[in-house]
Amino acid sequence: MPLLLFLALTLPAFFFCMLANAILGPLLVELAGDLNSSVAAMGLLAAMTALPWAIVAPIAGPFSDRYGRRPLILGGLVVTTLAVLASGLAWDYWSLAAFRFITGLGAALVPPNCTAAVSDFVPAERRGYAVSMMLGTFSLASLIGIPAVTFAAALGGWRTPFFGLAVALALTFVLFLLFFPGTERKRQARFDYAKHFAPLRKDRRPLMLLAANFTERTSLTIGTTYLASFLLQTYHVSLAEVAPALSVVAVGMLIGSVTGGPATTMRFRLKVCAAAQALTGVTAMVLFGTSPGFLISVAISFALGLFMSIGRPTILSLLVDTAPESRGTMTGLYAASNQTGTVVGAALGGLVIGLGGYSALAVVALATGLTGAVIAGWFIGEQRAAPEAVEA
Repeated sequence: MPLLLFLALTLPAFFFCMLANAILGPLLVELAGDLNSSVAAMGLLAAMTALPWAIVAPIAGPFSDRYGRRPLILGGLVVTTLAVLASGLAWDYWSLAAFRFITGLGAALVPPNCTAAVSDFVPAERRGYAVSMMLGTFSLASLIGIPAVTFAAALGGWRTPFFGLAVALALTFVLFLLFFPGTERKRQARFDYAKHFAPLRKDRRPLMLLAANFTERTSLTIGTTYLASFLLQTYHVSLAEVAPALSVVAVGMLIGSVTGGPATTMRFRLKVCAAAQALTGVTAMVLFGTSPGFLISVAISFALGLFMSIGRPTILSLLVDTAPESRGTMTGLYAASNQTGTVVGAALGGLVIGLGGYSALAVVALATGLTGAVIAGWFIGEQRAAPEAVEA
């Protein structure tokens, strides 16, 4: 399968599913007003998508390794499309919560299997490039998708972005159905489901990488989910004025992802990852704990996006390398740690804002970043203790 065709199919699927997960951020204030709720309660809806994603992705991983990526991706796209469409028709808080839960069930099958498919269709010498493109797509979802959601909501109300995204997902499904090939099933005497999780029993390092990724994603969720509402409520600007600010954050994330790609080959890549986690916490504390003015807060947000993204390629590349025969399972676990971090970040952020406002959120963000730095430092020690490990 040509690399350009592979990327032309998988990157949009990755992009739209990640946007389906992140779409609520700029809509929190309008949703809260229209559905008679609060910003904190609406922020908790991010957990309603992330929770099923965190559960389904690792469960589906071994089936992906055995039966191929195509059927899971197609099924995931169908469910996600219908759930996003239904979200735009929600009539109250609980109906939206139910549709967001179903969105997570479907989306859990798409990005992890797109990532795992790299090893099926992309030559070894180009796989690093393909993976970095996929990770960059997450940043593009924030750079292009979130501002587009913001502008669409400003023009047509909060329902409009859901309808537009449902159309985009439906078109993506059609393209996958027509052009994405299946893979040959592996011949085995029987399907040993538990075998795909064996690396977790033999080696502590995958679990440590997943823990480091969990803290990174928790920090990311706190920063991105509540940034728009923080700017709106602190500086009393309009939703249209907040959209460019969100783009600035996404630019920082994109630069961080691009910078983090080459860092995966550096000797001290994990030390860079640990430093980035610590700086993420410090930057988030300054952002939410002070009110230096709208433009300065936007500049700080750029730095936050940059630091949040630098370590991500290193974590993913090291995790997949721990189990070459179970890439679908490892990428499923990676997705689970992402979404678990999203659940915790959204729920914890909403709870903390409700109890102590954004200044309390600043303290939590600092603690999360420093915890991630400690875990990354712990992994460095494990790498040095393992005789087969490469230098951290």
